[in-house]
Amino acid sequence: MKPIVLDEVAIIEEILHQSDPSSSEKSDAEIEKIPHSVALKKCSSLIQYVEQQDPEKFVKDQDLPQLRSLLRRIRLNVSQSKKQQKVTDFF
Repeated sequence: MKPIVLDEVAIIEEILHQSDPSSSEKSDAEIEKIPHSVALKKCSSLIQYVEQQDPEKFVKDQDLPQLRSLLRRIRLNVSQSKKQQKVTDFF
């Protein structure tokens, strides 16, 4: 009779082998797309959080400029993704 192994890694491997491999591949491939509005809001909140922290203990020299640069790139991406509507669509 084979001894029962109760370590965490063996249990996880057993569960993974029992699950359907095609369903796990699908779940890995399906990543929820984050809307621009959510990204802008979260990035702005992060910048505000970092600005409120103690600069000597928490914030590094390049943190805020890098975060602000990221926010600018997100805003640029938003403006580039907007589509112009035809004037005739309003009539």
